[in-house]
Amino acid sequence: MAAVNKGMGKIVDGILRYQKTIKAEILPIFREILDKPSPKMAIVTGIDSRIVVSRLLQAQPGTFFLIRSPGGFIPKFESSENSVASGTPAALELACVNNSANTIVVFGHSNSRPINMLYDMKDKLDYHATDNSSALKKWLILNGSDSVTKFKEFEKSGFNKCLTFSEGHPNE
Repeated sequence: MAAVNKGMGKIVDGILRYQKTIKAEILPIFREILDKPSPKMAIVTGIDSRIVVSRLLQAQPGTFFLIRSPGGFIPKFESSENSVASGTPAALELACVNNSANTIVVFGHSNSRPINMLYDMKDKLDYHATDNSSALKKWLILNGSDSVTKFKEFEKSGFNKCLTFSEGHPNE
């Protein structure tokens, strides 16, 4: 219970610091974008707490849409009756279709735990796909198997072949 209180204490302290130090400076920006937010960029990155995109880019509120997913993957979306929509494609639709963002940036970093996990599973994806004990493993395999195929192609070339990517399957 002490760890929960300590975590909540950090949240409360952060909110109080924000109210005392930053709020007055940033409030006019919030008022300006209140009725007409118009970010022209969507950034997709992982869920790693070490990555604070707004600080890295020194961006003000309203500059971009921020979309997070394990490994920074953008899951495929198939518009069929049997498909399941996920948050990342829905967020991209909100940003690009409903709000006219015209740039998508995938913001990756080294030592990504989900990417490392996918790499460790790369030679046994079929085996790991049957493991129902981990939602993360299933998600990575479902959304990262095309990337594994591309990686193996790149590895086979001695890491010398130019990589190309297209919407859909990796060999298109």
